[in-house]
Amino acid sequence: MGAFIDLKNKTFGRLTALYVESNVDGVISWMCECNCELKNRVIVLGSSLRSGHTKSCGCLFKEHASQFSKTHGMRNTPIYTSWQSMKDRCNNVNNKDYYLYGGRGIIYNIKWNSFEEFYKDMGETWFLGGTIDRINTNGNYEPNNCRWATMKEQNLNKNSNIICIINGENLALSEVSIKYNIIYTTLIARYKSGLRNEELISPILNKAELQSNIIGVTWDKNSNKWSSRLEKDYKMIYLGTFKDMDDAIKARLQAEIVNFGKENAPQKHLFEFYTVEDCLNFKKKEKYNGVVWHKRQNIWVARITYNKVNTYLGSFDNFENAIVARLLGEIEIYGKDLAPQRHLFEQYGI
Repeated sequence: MGAFIDLKNKTFGRLTALYVESNVDGVISWMCECNCELKNRVIVLGSSLRSGHTKSCGCLFKEHASQFSKTHGMRNTPIYTSWQSMKDRCNNVNNKDYYLYGGRGIIYNIKWNSFEEFYKDMGETWFLGGTIDRINTNGNYEPNNCRWATMKEQNLNKNSNIICIINGENLALSEVSIKYNIIYTTLIARYKSGLRNEELISPILNKAELQSNIIGVTWDKNSNKWSSRLEKDYKMIYLGTFKDMDDAIKARLQAEIVNFGKENAPQKHLFEFYTVEDCLNFKKKEKYNGVVWHKRQNIWVARITYNKVNTYLGSFDNFENAIVARLLGEIEIYGKDLAPQRHLFEQYGI
């Protein structure tokens, strides 16, 4: 049995020995207080304190465990996800893209097994929305062959791009779509039909091609009419339903001009087929949409439907009052510039 060693008020790691808790055959245990936030008290063998085996109430272990599972504090961030996805494409045979990467010999720099090393090489140039892209698509993932690119830039770098010559310039088909503002699927369809080079950027060829590529105009089976819509600021604006597809397209283009201007209209390439003047002067043919005569009660009823919700606007003895109620409802929902029956505003003093 060794001599008694007084540890009172001495500190070991985070523990301070307060007093002897027990002494059984010379085996001494001390009551200790941890200097963590909880100030927990624990009983520790004196030998464990002196050897450094026990340094806290257990809080150090929890912190180390947490730090081990999150050494860099960036788990679940976009750049961390990009790193994980890169490794998965190269290593995981169950990944749907494995045979385009690891399956054809694409690997990553061995030091990039560590996220910290990957971040040292690539973190400084990362930007929000960036995806890891190989400059040489046949090369590996390594510092000299990798960059951060937007999805648009990365798509331009794919092997699958079709290259054509437009006005003496070599362009991928996706670049043609951007530069000449032609829908990419239209270019693909034209290419598959045998058109090449400048033929690909010709004006819209026919109504069948036009119909298959209009954004915001769809056939509504329930009403047997064409539905026209416009998305702005992440909100879908309903422009009306039309018996004729041309009218639905004009309504869509008119809304594009009103909201974005003629030069910035998303589908300004369609002005070759529908003139700006036609679109601006277009008026919906269904004159008094939303106002009906109620035979039993001998009154006019005004309603409006928005996002498939039918809203009752009131009942009126006078037809004109019902129309005005309907038009005011349109302004409240769509705004004055996009009200489906704005052509009636002047007539009814709005």
